[in-house]
Order: sequence, then structure tokens, then C-alpha cells
Amino acid sequence: FPCAAEALPDLEEELLARDVRVDRLPLYRTRPVAGASLEHGVDARVFMSPSAVQACRDSIVPAGAAAPALFALGESTRSELYESGLAAADAFHPSASGAEELVAALWSRFARREVHR
Repeated sequence: FPCAAEALPDLEEELLARDVRVDRLPLYRTRPVAGASLEHGVDARVFMSPSAVQACRDSIVPAGAAAPALFALGESTRSELYESGLAAADAFHPSASGAEELVAALWSRFARREVHR
């Protein structure tokens, strides 16, 4: 399966436990971009991988700013948010890494808010 060089072994281990042969094919490395910054004043940040949390951890909440709600797609990403000190252990993540559950959580939290542009 195509993945990052530093991808976690979760998928491989789960498939191997079910007698499915897996060939890992690392196609890229995840690296932070020097000088990149996050937009401030947002209501939420959604992280799709532990490496995204690692790349952004120093600029998620600037000094003096309100912290956005943090959402993680998957348990390993939620764990990285927690271990990085960015979110509580109960930071939202879908129970089965499902994007639909994540979208529903975002909708329920922000749907009634007035949009300012």
C-alpha cells in the first residue's frame, strides 16, 4: 500500500492479523515547510495525521489568541494531539476513523453559528 516513509504500522498489523498480505510502498516523507504558518482566528482545526500535528504544534495557538477546537481523524492523531499537550485526552475523534462522524461533529458544534467574513 502507498504510504509515507514514517507511516504507523496500524494498517499492516491489522491486515496481517487477518491473513492479508501487505506490501508497504513508502512514496513520500512528511516534512514541515520552513516558514509556513497557520491562519489565526479560526474556530476549529482538523488534523488528519500525527505528522500534521507535529508539523503544526508550535503555531496552532499563538500567544494571546483563543484556542480553536481541535478534531482528529483517527486514534493515532488524537493521541499525538494529547501527547503534544495541545488537546485533552478526550479530544474528538471518530470511533472508527470515519470522516462522516467527524463531519457530523463539526456540524453539530458549528452549524448554528453566524458566519462573519
